[in-house]
Amino acid sequence: MPVIYKISAPELVQFLGFAGDPGEAEKFEGFEAAPGAPLPGRLLEFLKTAAGNPLLHGIDLWTEPRWYGTLYGEMDGQIDSDLDDWIECPPEDGREISLYEFSQLPHTQWPKLLPDRLLIGRDDCGVITYGIRTDALAADEPTVEWNRETDPLSAWQADWPLSEFLLASVCDALLGRPSDIAEDLLADAGWHFTWHPNGTKALDAFGIDPAQLHHFHSLYPRSDEQETSLACCIADGELCLIETVGKSRAMLVLSRELPVPPQTA
Repeated sequence: MPVIYKISAPELVQFLGFAGDPGEAEKFEGFEAAPGAPLPGRLLEFLKTAAGNPLLHGIDLWTEPRWYGTLYGEMDGQIDSDLDDWIECPPEDGREISLYEFSQLPHTQWPKLLPDRLLIGRDDCGVITYGIRTDALAADEPTVEWNRETDPLSAWQADWPLSEFLLASVCDALLGRPSDIAEDLLADAGWHFTWHPNGTKALDAFGIDPAQLHHFHSLYPRSDEQETSLACCIADGELCLIETVGKSRAMLVLSRELPVPPQTA
């Protein structure tokens, strides 16, 4: 059976046998986070599978409409909440200083300093926020950016095309990030998890060509800040997740049959 190297986030979830809740997915039909801020087509397509899907519970991407909004809308809320306090005590924190400066400007001037963004998710600690520039929402493959709550408002880093961000969200969930919910559900459904610490030998054992793998960033970099990249494919009906950290490569295999033993060094 040939190796399938190209697989989308919805296809990956469907391969595992889990589906979203049609009632929850319907809530996104015609939804706009704000006037003129519709959800990108690729995101809407994924939410048909992700909304109400227990396998993806707790992922960083929001799967309920009520959480979606815009950066400007969130800034307005923070300004309204803190403005009275700023009158008595001027802000000293870098991010609050930035918010205060925006509060002194008409909204018409904000885009000259900071593009608005559709906010699409946040990490489980509430530290990292993910967004897409509102002027890119109509693009077929908009870029997903992230901003840390301790960073300046203008410090957004672009790391993923949207399709890679969605795929990384699913792969991270299968790897236990941010929780083991997916593993527990899949184990109950008859899936076996086998971790191959020697990823290079595992690729060879499964007949996987490393040159054909498509790598993308994990949403969860290692605490030592080493770059963590992911890749996935389907080989002989088994899902193979390849994780590379620095020069170290390992592979997680999900199978319904008795798993292949890990390859030793």
